[in-house]
Amino acid sequence: MNRQQKQIRAASGAFTLIELLVVIAIIAILAALLLPALTSAKQSALGAACRNNQKNLIVAWMMYADDSNGRIARAHDRGRKEFDWVGPKQTELGRETGPTGSIEDEKRGLKDGTLWPYVQAAGAYHCPADRRDGLEKSKKVNQGKPYRSYAGACSMKGPPYSPNPIIKTDQIVSPSTKYVFLEEDTDVGGANWGGWLLPCPFTDAWWDPIAIRHGRKNCLAYSDGHVELHRWLDPRTFAMAQGQVFGLSAPRSPDLKFMQRGYAQVGDKE
Repeated sequence: MNRQQKQIRAASGAFTLIELLVVIAIIAILAALLLPALTSAKQSALGAACRNNQKNLIVAWMMYADDSNGRIARAHDRGRKEFDWVGPKQTELGRETGPTGSIEDEKRGLKDGTLWPYVQAAGAYHCPADRRDGLEKSKKVNQGKPYRSYAGACSMKGPPYSPNPIIKTDQIVSPSTKYVFLEEDTDVGGANWGGWLLPCPFTDAWWDPIAIRHGRKNCLAYSDGHVELHRWLDPRTFAMAQGQVFGLSAPRSPDLKFMQRGYAQVGDKE
């Protein structure tokens, strides 16, 4: 076989430009079909991890109440002496550093909470879908500083913002509908003091922003011990979370109504 014949055979075995373009197009189509499925699978995995975290926390909350004659852990972080579920950010010497303190300061504060003896793992307080502990650019406040992803409903023995806060478990009406923990993003000016607040008496407005993770959802742990992912519906809820807006007015919002129904207070009716 001479040189010219070899060149012709080599040329006949190669892909033409059109064939290459067709192959690339097929690969692009397959990738476009697979990526949403991979994204969904990742979201499901992160959601499962978050649910497991909150399951550990709500079990710890229930165990603490059982050991305290029904009295519940306080939904705040002003210090163990006030029976708060987590302690404030603090240095190795115990000096409070405020919301701009480091992640290590926050982890030290976790150990000063009443629930730490029941769940002694900092990772249980952090949702893997919460990226505020990273240094990448973000609209989230204090990016790179927050670690704890969860807050307690302030109506659960929280600060005196709720007129009729729950003090003991036997005051909770319909425990399967009343949440104890939820996901929160705020950590500005001390706003995320371990508690999440709604105006009481209820109005047409939120107060603290809510977190949106796991594909437009939020993980909530209820006082009967079950945990669920709740999907948000109102575009105003997404805007509030993205912009970290406090006190957003949202008349007739199904998301706000849902959270109000689950915000336990003494005197609730069945």
